[in-house]
Amino acid sequence: MGRRVAFGEAGKLYTVDANGNDRRWIGDGPSGVEIPRWAPNGTEIGLNSGSVHVVELAGPVLRQILGLVSASIFDWSPDGRLIAGVKTWMIGGEPWDPIYAADIWIAPSDGREVSYRLTDREGAWLPSALAWSPDGRTLAVADAGDLWAVNVRTGAVTNLTNTPAIAESSPIWSPDGRLLAFARRSGDGTPPQVWLRPALSRGATGWPLNVTGVPSSWH
Repeated sequence: MGRRVAFGEAGKLYTVDANGNDRRWIGDGPSGVEIPRWAPNGTEIGLNSGSVHVVELAGPVLRQILGLVSASIFDWSPDGRLIAGVKTWMIGGEPWDPIYAADIWIAPSDGREVSYRLTDREGAWLPSALAWSPDGRTLAVADAGDLWAVNVRTGAVTNLTNTPAIAESSPIWSPDGRLLAFARRSGDGTPPQVWLRPALSRGATGWPLNVTGVPSSWH
């Protein structure tokens, strides 16, 4: 069981014991600190600070993931050697009304300036969340109110839900990779509900947990 929680506050990265004790300042992000995520080995923390950065706790040393410049949404591979990130860039419009494109890229977590483009759907989507499966084979992605599966080897993209009247978001894998927890919101303005579904089955199957909220982790 995890013992410490990482969080951002006022542009700074902190960790704290799970019981709320021993709060520690780790460092400042170049452009704030958002969505800090522990590396699988527990010795590093990834964060969004205008781009993807990693903090080595032993230093602490902050390094930018150069292969994911301009990426903000990200997740670690199960072995911690790679990071998947969503890179966005402006493709048209005006500065006050830009049009963006986005795709998923994979880069080594050691910061080397190399990466490869996993998906090629420029202009077709703007993923709002992604999560790497425990077996390392699939990324669960939220975009345009649906959940998607992206094959990490081929980049093939599959729409898992296809629910025009329902918005699904924030997918989280169960530790065994069999299920996804996600937030599900209907079009009537009610708060999102936490649902579960078989991870890679296509169609709108799933069941509610009868709680309001957005899932963030699974133990």
